[in-house]
Amino acid sequence: MKVLLVEDRGAVRLLTMNRPEKRNALNSELTQALLDALRAADVHDTCLVGPAALPIRQLKNAFTQKFQAAREDEREALFKASSLKKAALEGDVEWGKVEAGQSAGLVDEILPAAELMKRLVQELEQARNRLASL
Repeated sequence: MKVLLVEDRGAVRLLTMNRPEKRNALNSELTQALLDALRAADVHDTCLVGPAALPIRQLKNAFTQKFQAAREDEREALFKASSLKKAALEGDVEWGKVEAGQSAGLVDEILPAAELMKRLVQELEQARNRLASL
């Protein structure tokens, strides 16, 4: 049995946790499946919603489609009617806020912290060398 069901509905990709016997509690297999699915998402699978001053990036779903189609004066009420809780705890990924973070679509791999630091130091050294040659 798959622990994560993935279904594409036009521009919307639904990720459904499928561990009903465990009330969809996260375990290492489900966590890995979610990470893989989010990593597969492209930045075009997300959009910004919310107040102009403090928008959030989330995966496109029925809520985001309705939010984007709404008139400006309707958006605040729509935004307040939806929640991350609705998606994360109640499993309603159609109408809940499925937050993806501003870097959605930019993550190609998940690295151990030591490897990440090694790469950052290498990039720093390369940048220093380029600057020194100017």
